[in-house]
Amino acid sequence: MIRRAIRKRPDLYVESEWQIAADKVCVQSSLEKGEFAWHLYTKMVRTPRGVLLYPIDHLYHWLPRSGF
Repeated sequence: MIRRAIRKRPDLYVESEWQIAADKVCVQSSLEKGEFAWHLYTKMVRTPRGVLLYPIDHLYHWLPRSGF
């Protein structure tokens, strides 16, 4: 069920540009543009393949290690 939902995401194969600063995170793509202060993220999880940033408990932004 989760994999099906991920495959249906309109932004699945859209390239995004992330800018990481000391006070905020900025993201821009053809579908979205956003700016998020660090204090808005509730959790960060580092994995061997990248970083998960959680603005809320059940939603995350994936930053793959290959993007750096």
